[in-house]
Amino acid sequence: MSFWSAGTSDPDGDSLKYQWDFEADGKFDSTKPHPTFTYKQRGVYDATLKGTDPSGRWASASVRILVGNQAPVVHLTTTPAPGQTFHFGDTVTFHVSVTDDQPVDCSKVQVHYILGHDTHGHPLSDTTGCDGSFVTSAAGHDPSVDNLTAVFVAQYTDSPTDPNDQPLSGSAQVVLRPSP
Repeated sequence: MSFWSAGTSDPDGDSLKYQWDFEADGKFDSTKPHPTFTYKQRGVYDATLKGTDPSGRWASASVRILVGNQAPVVHLTTTPAPGQTFHFGDTVTFHVSVTDDQPVDCSKVQVHYILGHDTHGHPLSDTTGCDGSFVTSAAGHDPSVDNLTAVFVAQYTDSPTDPNDQPLSGSAQVVLRPSP
């Protein structure tokens, strides 16, 4: 795996000494600005870059590295799509696609319909599957007065084949605003 220190700088313009700890074990694995490192075991690692200037001032930043199972990427589309005409009481159809390094099981895809109301939401309905529909409802609220949206959230948790890997999740959201 390649790592880059590009963008790391000293506010005074001083040159920096780089120290990389790829396994979060407190030992520096490289002092190169752009090193490579191979993880030998599956797991979750925090790779840290420490930059030190000649006066001894330093700062560090970390990035999480997943070796093994990767989180699924979830895409959610609805009809109507955001920006299209929509009224509460309409049926909204959805399609979910999932990209993962494991086989995808549509029966494990969860889709939620939430009535968005100001800065919070009211969960109204749930279903499973990659394709389906919801009949939207304002659930007793007045769409002409209340600040309402129809929120759809798709979630998927994978099933890794390696017993050393933990299941990972991904999600996607679509928000529909009702037409006046």
